[in-house]
Amino acid sequence: MKKKIVTIILVLGVVAGISGMLYMQKGKNKNVENAAANVSDLPVYAMKADFVYDTENINESVGIVDYVFLGEVVSKDETTYEDVVPMEDAKGKTVEEGTPYTHYSIRVKENIKGELEKEKEIKIVKHGGVAQDKKSVVLFDKDCLPEVGKQYIFLAYAQSDGSLLISGPNSNVLANAKKQETVVNEYEKAVKQEKVNVDRERYTSEYDKKADNAKNK
Repeated sequence: MKKKIVTIILVLGVVAGISGMLYMQKGKNKNVENAAANVSDLPVYAMKADFVYDTENINESVGIVDYVFLGEVVSKDETTYEDVVPMEDAKGKTVEEGTPYTHYSIRVKENIKGELEKEKEIKIVKHGGVAQDKKSVVLFDKDCLPEVGKQYIFLAYAQSDGSLLISGPNSNVLANAKKQETVVNEYEKAVKQEKVNVDRERYTSEYDKKADNAKNK
């Protein structure tokens, strides 16, 4: 991606983004686009936010989320847009703009915090993605969009409906073959020493092994 960064100021709530934490519950003001857009040459618009934890502290980053795992991206499925509003572009034309969320199918390779199913593909939603006008990518600082075929350490929030949201700086960290063992060990150590500085309501993912066992009883 080009190194052009334009900052969008967002003041967010208790977790990575209150709009992100609630996106699955809204069910309205949502548009859907196919995820086939080529993002390699698009400029990046960086979302900035006030967080209630230190995003540079790995112990706090793993402490605030519900799941930490090594996963491989199988496919990028679609991009949805929340809080869509009409705006006027530079030419005076009215266009719709919303916050992008990119949907992926992945396979869990190794659980570090929590126990997600490893036997099948699971769905995750990434806070960020190609803007609705297809002219830029919107992401948090120090964040990136996962790429198909690559493996990442994912930090995920379980939502009240059981879905998994990946949101915030460094919420997916590339774990390539050469450095994978080192990166995994770093996050395993962080989970053992995690700091939970925020008291928030927590949920269980629909892909959690405990949830799956409960269904089969």
